[in-house]
Amino acid sequence: STMAIKPDNAFLPQELVQLLNGSAFSLGKDVDAELDNRIRVDAKVFRGLVGLSGDLLSGWTWEAYYQFGANRRQSSVRYSRHNDALVMAIDAVRDPADPGRIICRPLAPEMLATFTPSYQDELRALYAQCVPLNLFGQGNMNPAAIAFAWRELGENFEYRQHVLAGNIQGTLHRGWGAGPVSVAAGFEYRDEKGEVTHGDIDPSDYAFSFGLDYAGKIRVTEGFVEANVPVFKDSAMGSFLELNGAIRHSSNKSTDTLTDQSRTVDATSWKVGAIYDVIEGVRFRATQSRDIRAAGFRELFQKTAATEEGTAQGRVDNPNIAGPNKADATPIFGGGNFALRPEAADTTTMGVVFTPSFLPGLKLSLDWYQILLKDAIADLNGQRVTDLCVKYSILCERLTFASPSDITRVDAGQANVGRIDIRGFDLEASYRLALADLWPRASGSLDFRFLLNHQYDFIVTQDPAVPARDYAGQSGPVIDGGDFTPTPKWMWNALISYDTGRFNTALTIRHVGKGVLDMERIGPEDAGYAPTLPNSISTNRVDGATYVNIAMSYDVPFGGGDGGHVEIFGTVENLFDKQPPIAPGGGVSAGATAYPTNPVFFDTFGRRWKTGVRVKF
Repeated sequence: STMAIKPDNAFLPQELVQLLNGSAFSLGKDVDAELDNRIRVDAKVFRGLVGLSGDLLSGWTWEAYYQFGANRRQSSVRYSRHNDALVMAIDAVRDPADPGRIICRPLAPEMLATFTPSYQDELRALYAQCVPLNLFGQGNMNPAAIAFAWRELGENFEYRQHVLAGNIQGTLHRGWGAGPVSVAAGFEYRDEKGEVTHGDIDPSDYAFSFGLDYAGKIRVTEGFVEANVPVFKDSAMGSFLELNGAIRHSSNKSTDTLTDQSRTVDATSWKVGAIYDVIEGVRFRATQSRDIRAAGFRELFQKTAATEEGTAQGRVDNPNIAGPNKADATPIFGGGNFALRPEAADTTTMGVVFTPSFLPGLKLSLDWYQILLKDAIADLNGQRVTDLCVKYSILCERLTFASPSDITRVDAGQANVGRIDIRGFDLEASYRLALADLWPRASGSLDFRFLLNHQYDFIVTQDPAVPARDYAGQSGPVIDGGDFTPTPKWMWNALISYDTGRFNTALTIRHVGKGVLDMERIGPEDAGYAPTLPNSISTNRVDGATYVNIAMSYDVPFGGGDGGHVEIFGTVENLFDKQPPIAPGGGVSAGATAYPTNPVFFDTFGRRWKTGVRVKF
């Protein structure tokens, strides 16, 4: 992180003091190598389920189940940076009464006067414990200063769920010679309650914490009906045509147990589809659906807290400020939003499947998809809110101005951010070859499978008044708080396996194509690049990566012919220890991750293996 160092810092080497000549500067330093950090997690999970099923009328069956689940988790991190303590500790000066002694700079009365009386008391109490911190060089940090600037932080998580669901299914009509008309209908009720607390510690005081408190209840009642209708079979119009459809209504009641706010949101989702076999071996398929996602616990219920004004997390670039330095120190409030609307997507898929009779075991499919997502829920950062207001007069209710050049508050956090249009193709090829077809004495079979995705559109439109931006092909930072992840334009997976029944081995290959680092920036590889542009960077490309995994298993039968066996298995992931390509920021555009790569696509662990035994009896 970046820390402000004043020119009279007592730990500065004398030659640097002379070089600075009275100028302050920012120090960027990663101190992880000197902090033996530990994260502990103690989790207890319980899940129980009971189900019933039976027959009704001829051709009709029913099913029902009840499920209870509970999760209790205690987490702690040994070193989490306390914002105010670190600022005090790194501002080290020599004691005017004893120049040989280094102390934390005394609190200035004019600085204290800008805060509330209660916060002034907190700062005075904190200062009384301050130990100066030497960040220069290696191994110079006083253990007492470390204990002052970094504190242990914990989190308690409790969650429980009740689910009650049931359905009936059967034949509604014998059909018209193409097959029976089948119908299913059912209901589901979910009652979920969760709470996250951090003791008497305010997590917003820390730079790297588990997050903020939240607590709430969500109760969902749903009912659905779906049907398959064969239209014709072996007709002059084709081999087979089937239509299918489904509709589901959801009533979602959310209650914030910290504020006692409650509201209910109703939504209806549906799907219609068709399967059409023109001739044997050629099938067309298509679906159109309305898909719904309501906001979850953290998105709805998380408390709101402000960042520390003036730090890297507590400032935005304000275009209204004249001159090259447009940094505007302001607290940025983030957290949940109880007023969030459900996301709604209109999804279209169309494809064709080939299963040629001249090559049994081969299957090819190609599908085109389009997802038009409305009211997308995202965790907006302060800069995004500022840009939308200043440039396009959108979300200005989330900013407080003392003057055009002085923003005094930014309400960031969860919001419905407009529309995202996603389009692409999926290609799948599979082939199964029985080795006995080639050599009569050979046993087992080979399976080949290949899946390719080409995503050519990822268009984000914050508002009709804002120019749309296409993020397709970006494999660097995530966007809008990490809620949405564009992908490289080309990605594929391949699998080759050999199976004899008792022995199985599989080789998988995963390829992530080359991508753009950040569509909001411009590099030498892009048209119109100039190093003087404010959004210019030294490179705007991310290399691709290919990962290889291998797995094997062997069954040893026992107990006669009752199916009992011992399975010995092992896997190696990232067999060749492929290093991830560097993507500076890797998601930090929204504070989502500190990785120098994008961990959504690239392996950050390296080669790893596991082996085990499974017993069935």
